[in-house]
Amino acid sequence: MVASSSKGCDIQKQEICEAVELPLSHHELYKQIAINPSYGVLLYGPQGTRKIMLAKVVVHHITTTFIRIVGGGIRTVK
Repeated sequence: MVASSSKGCDIQKQEICEAVELPLSHHELYKQIAINPSYGVLLYGPQGTRKIMLAKVVVHHITTTFIRIVGGGIRTVK
C-alpha cells in the first residue's frame, strides 16, 4: 500500500499519523507536560469511505500494528 493510492485524504492521513505517531515518538514530552497519550484511533463510518485503506497507509508510514475489528464482532454484555 502506498500513499499515492489515497489521494485526496492528505488532511485525514496527517491527523491520524499525528494521533498515533506523536505519542510513540515523543513519549517523554507527553510525560513532561502530564498528558496521557493516545495509542490508537477508531475509524468508523459507512462502507466505502476509505477507512481501511487510510488505516493501511498510516500503518505503512509509521510501521506499526493494524488491528481490524469488524463491528459485528463487538457485543455489549449486560
